[in-house]
Order: sequence, then C-alpha cells, then structure tokens
Amino acid sequence: MDVEDATTLSYEAFCARYMTLNRPVLLRNVTDTWFSKARHWRDGRKINFKYLKEHYGAALAPVVSGDVAEYGAENRWTMRLDEYLDLVESKMAGKKYLKDWHFVHAFGHDSYVTPPFFKDDWLNWWWDHKEKSDSDYRFVYLGEFVLTRPAGSWTPLHHDVFRSYSWSVNVCGRKKWVFYHPDDEPKLKDRFGRFVVPDVTIGKIDTEQYPQFHEAKPIHVVQETGDAIFVPSGWYHQVENLEDTISINHNWFNGYNVREMWKFFKREYAAVERELEDLKEMGLVGREFGDQCQLVMLANTGINYVEFRELLYAKASQLLEEREDPDDNSLARVGSDRLIHLGYVSSRRCEDFEPSGN
Repeated sequence: MDVEDATTLSYEAFCARYMTLNRPVLLRNVTDTWFSKARHWRDGRKINFKYLKEHYGAALAPVVSGDVAEYGAENRWTMRLDEYLDLVESKMAGKKYLKDWHFVHAFGHDSYVTPPFFKDDWLNWWWDHKEKSDSDYRFVYLGEFVLTRPAGSWTPLHHDVFRSYSWSVNVCGRKKWVFYHPDDEPKLKDRFGRFVVPDVTIGKIDTEQYPQFHEAKPIHVVQETGDAIFVPSGWYHQVENLEDTISINHNWFNGYNVREMWKFFKREYAAVERELEDLKEMGLVGREFGDQCQLVMLANTGINYVEFRELLYAKASQLLEEREDPDDNSLARVGSDRLIHLGYVSSRRCEDFEPSGN
C-alpha cells in the first residue's frame, strides 16, 4: 500500500492517485494539523482516561460483544463512557468494543477538523442538512488490546456501508489492517457465494467452506498514532487493535464514487424485488409494488432510491450554485464531467430509478 505525507500531499494528487483509481493509501502526520483538540484524548501514546471521563464520562455509547465473528452480528448495547473506560483501564474490557459512537452528532464539530482530502463528503453533508435528521456517518471507536487477540477488540472482514469510502484516523494506539481488492470478493465468499470468511488471520481457513480463499491477495498495513487510512469503495478489510486505541472514522462519498454507490443500491433493490415477488400474486403490482420495495429497501439498507435521488438533487444544486460563484476557491471540487453526470441522475423522475417490469 502507498504511504504519503499528509503535510506535503496536495488535494489534486490525492484525487488523481487514490479517489480516481479507487486505491487505498496510508497518510502520515495527520493529527498534529487537523486533530489538535482531540490530542487531549491521549497522554503520549496512551489513552487519557482522566480527560475523557471528566469531559464525556456521562455520555452513552454503543458497545459490541465481539463474540460473534460475522460482521454486524455482534450483540450490541449502550454503556456510560466512564464505565467502559474503567473496564479498559483495568484491562477487563476484552472483546467488548466501543464502536459506531456518533461523537460529532452528540458533541459537535469542535474536537477535530476533517482533513481536506476527505472534506468533499456528500453523505454527511446530507445528514447535516436533511429534515428530521437524527444521525450521521461519523464515528469514534475505542478498544482494548489483549496480547492473545481472540480475547481483544477487532472488526471482522467487511466492506463499508453502501460501498462508500471511509477514512480512519488513530488519535492514539496502533491497528493492523488486512485489505482485499473488490475483484477478490468472489474468492472471499463461501462455497455458496453468500458470506465472506469472517476472520482471515486465524491461520488455516477451511478450504471446503471457502474453496477460493487461497487465490485472494491480501494487503497488510500497520496504522500508527497520527496516521489516516483511506478505504476506497468496495475494498474488504479486517482490523485489529495492537494497542489500546481510539480512532475517528467517517463513511462518505462524492462524485468520484457515486457510480459505485448507485450500482450497490440497484443490487439491493433487485434483492428486495426477489424477496417480495409473491406480493404480485396477491395483486400488488405496478407503482404499489415499487413503493413497497422502496419501503423495505429503506428499512434494510438505510436508504432507498427516493432518498438517494433527493440527496443527489440537493448536492447538485449546491455545486452548481458554487460553480457560478467567482469567489469560491474550494479545494473539494468535482470536475465538470461529474457535474454533468450528477445533473443527469438527479433530474430523473423517481420512476426512472426503478428497474423495468414493476
């Protein structure tokens, strides 16, 4: 994997080398510039338990058990942050992993500034501006290191939500990542083509259950304190904490990967159609069937065609307005070809987002 110095890498170079080509990269020297306030969260290379308890101790945060290897299948509950920190400080947290904590939604944007490479973020822009928004895709993770990893905090192999981009910055601690190119997805799945192998680091993989796994080509990288990782669309990755670690993570997308998102949503919609096919025999056809598919897709996926169209239309309108503003010198600029594509997609009628045959 490429390694770049964030203090010398230009936004244009980041776009050309990584977003355009959908390639991962590790960026050094990120926290000193853009995460100066979040540095209070650490004491040297270790977690600053005293500071976090004093400032955020009463906050409720989600914790997963880590007992189930399959991604997303873990037991989940909420804990007061100070109670979870007590477990980590006393080395009693084990597999319990504080993750997907919506820190910015709870406490605002004051603790850090998103690095310029990741600022062209249409997903969180939408959640900040949409009506009745009660969430976002900005998260804090905090996990304990245990010498024998099966007892410590980790995240099973997965690709990110919506096949979006993600970025992750270590405020303190170290992580070991394993990446697989999107083309390796069939090789990572079981013999039925359904589920990927959850843990690629256990040593011997069951070749009968995962017959093509040995053909997949892993990329290994260790992320240190102050490093950022850019995870492109569709790349599978597994993450393990090598020290007690705090990281800040965003899911996001923009004009460079909007097509990948759209492909994913079309596959999700097609899967819902197949599941609801019996409704047609009950007389639910045409627009009514399509509306029901949209409702189920929203419940399953977290977004549907209707909301995605609204998001694109709103963002296209904003970008076109900014393009006409001669005083706007934003680095986070998409090219005219992407504006044309975005204008085309967002101007379509809702009917045009539905597969034919409804």
